[in-house]
Amino acid sequence: LNGSLMEFLSHEQPDHLHLHDNNGLIDDHYPLGRGSIDLATLFPMLPQKGIRVLEMPQIEWYNESLTYIKEHNLGALKT
Repeated sequence: LNGSLMEFLSHEQPDHLHLHDNNGLIDDHYPLGRGSIDLATLFPMLPQKGIRVLEMPQIEWYNESLTYIKEHNLGALKT
């Protein structure tokens, strides 16, 4: 879905999502807030009932993403 995520979410309601950030060129799996994805616009478009999985290679990045979500009020979390 590179380059078409917002369009996809405007038409589809996925039942699960693998979340991470990137630089817009490759699928980097950065922690949320460290890449170029407009997360403030994206998160309200995510299905409320969908499962959200933080997908990144380092546990520190997972923790960084949880902190980012909490600090920016981007939704309720189940950890």
